[in-house]
Amino acid sequence: MAKPRRSALEVPKASAPSAEATAGLHIVRYHTGRSFALYDGQTLLALTVYRKGAEALKARLEEDARTIADLQSQLTERTALTPRFREQATETPYRPPEQLPLLAAEAMPAYRQPTHRRPAPR
Repeated sequence: MAKPRRSALEVPKASAPSAEATAGLHIVRYHTGRSFALYDGQTLLALTVYRKGAEALKARLEEDARTIADLQSQLTERTALTPRFREQATETPYRPPEQLPLLAAEAMPAYRQPTHRRPAPR
């Protein structure tokens, strides 16, 4: 008995999500084709033709996540060490610098641009 044919646009029914599918980044073969999919939980992030491409993208995203986590921890450490910083920032309001008087270009002969136009014929 032959299987019923599906159209190319029809997506196969998904089974219950596995433990791998609900936790973090993972790579699986996309449907029955030759593509590989990178998922974050159940969210599709990228499709690649080669598994190496998906692995490289996964490594890059994990490295970025580690960098963000490190920067956030550094930020919390710095704000914990300097609690008075916020008080100092609110004590003196920002005042823009005074505007210096502008010099007229006509008053400075070195900056006058000569005109290269011929005088109009009379």
